[in-house]
Amino acid sequence: MHEPKGPAGATPRRDIDAAVAKVVLYEDRALVERRGQARLEAGLHWLRVRDVSPVLVDRSLFVRSGGSSTVEDARVCREWRIGASEQPAVAAALTREHEQLELEIARTETLLAVARDEVGALERASELFFDGWRREMPYVEQFRAEWKELAARLSGELRRGDETLHAAECLTADVHARRLALAARSAEAARVDYALCCDLEILVAVHEAGLHTLRIGYVTPCALWRPAHRACLRDGRLHFECEGAVWQATGESWRDVELFFSTARSTQRAEPPLLVDDVLRTQAKVDRTLTVGVREQTIATTGEGLRDEVDLPGVEDGGEARLLAAASKVSIEPTGRLARVPIFAFDTAAETDRVARPERSLLVHLRSRQANASTHPILAGPVDLLQDSGYVGRTEVGFVASGEKFALGFGGDAALRIKRDVREERAVAKLTGKVTVTRTVELHLSNLDDRAVAFALEERIPISEIEQVRVSIDAKLTKPVAAPDDNGIVRWPVQLAPRGRTALTLVYEVVAASDVRGV
Repeated sequence: MHEPKGPAGATPRRDIDAAVAKVVLYEDRALVERRGQARLEAGLHWLRVRDVSPVLVDRSLFVRSGGSSTVEDARVCREWRIGASEQPAVAAALTREHEQLELEIARTETLLAVARDEVGALERASELFFDGWRREMPYVEQFRAEWKELAARLSGELRRGDETLHAAECLTADVHARRLALAARSAEAARVDYALCCDLEILVAVHEAGLHTLRIGYVTPCALWRPAHRACLRDGRLHFECEGAVWQATGESWRDVELFFSTARSTQRAEPPLLVDDVLRTQAKVDRTLTVGVREQTIATTGEGLRDEVDLPGVEDGGEARLLAAASKVSIEPTGRLARVPIFAFDTAAETDRVARPERSLLVHLRSRQANASTHPILAGPVDLLQDSGYVGRTEVGFVASGEKFALGFGGDAALRIKRDVREERAVAKLTGKVTVTRTVELHLSNLDDRAVAFALEERIPISEIEQVRVSIDAKLTKPVAAPDDNGIVRWPVQLAPRGRTALTLVYEVVAASDVRGV
């Protein structure tokens, strides 16, 4: 590394300990803050902070000093590590472990070879003994006592040899398995970015001797976070935990740091949108024939209503930048692996029921409704679901403000079965050309459990947005009788006795005028 050039009279480089004290994580980067102290005499001093992230953004570096001192210069110095002695602490430890493991492998393989030789010699001695015994048996009058003692001795030696050989084989297999695991760890530590080291060199002008504090900050990529949640439903209570899923491969260790999670998008454009001309044009007369189509429409509502699918290329914060703090100080190593950091948790009362929507799923799902009892909002993200039996699945939650109600689905009930059959009939009036489509939905429900079960079953019918198309339920054929709400949802309360069965039928008509196409 080069010797820094500075004003005349500056002292040689001096290493100071400025550990990472605070990290603010964003969607695709991190703001790292280091703090350090040094006792300095009056004058100019070159201070060096070792082993910072080699991928930090140079222009984001800032250094602040307190007391009677000022920062005159700050620079980032990088160099490649070449020799084994220059390896970082993680890679050097792996190298030493590899050397010790190779010695252990050589020792165990020697023990295995000796055990095999001993067993082989005992087997050959046994073969010679029993062969000589078979040859001499026709010519002796009685079985000799020394033969019995020798046979018992050979058998005991063979058993002990087999036990020693088996132990040596197990020991050798274990050592080889450890070598494979070490090779995987070494491959990760041997990446190119681990061979690049980075130091900060700071020129400080001290006006009065004493203890001086430095605050160093910079932005680094290769670090990000996403919300992750855990919900445990038990005895009518919901315990909800919000965590930050953190990945960092910056090349520097964050040990015992204050961690913050931000939803701010510092790289987003801040200019106001441009206005464009709204040009009016003439066009040909529109044909009176209407072409219609069926489309899925998400119901826009607040609270626990249906939401758009949670898409997490970034972090959804409800339109307001938020800063969340980790529950305690944490340590995260630069492995690039997932680390979950607790942010906040709360307990709240939950209302539970069961609901079935056979058009989307043939399961009867357990649903809980509860309010966000925390002072913080719940950010959109995946939720791990737990009950008394343990982990039951995973779902997603949208943005939930503090105090707002939201719903969670805890999976289907295996004892409840639904079969759904749909039939469609089409008729065209000969005189008017009116098209009538009759759709029949038959639902067969069964309970395989020994307990009675109650749940709500929901089906939906289309909603017409034009006068030429009319949708209505056939009250005579629909059993039990039901009516749709404003969103076209038809609901039935269902009661199933133990081992019970029932059936529901929904019949509705779609009537379109003769000049409508697409029905």
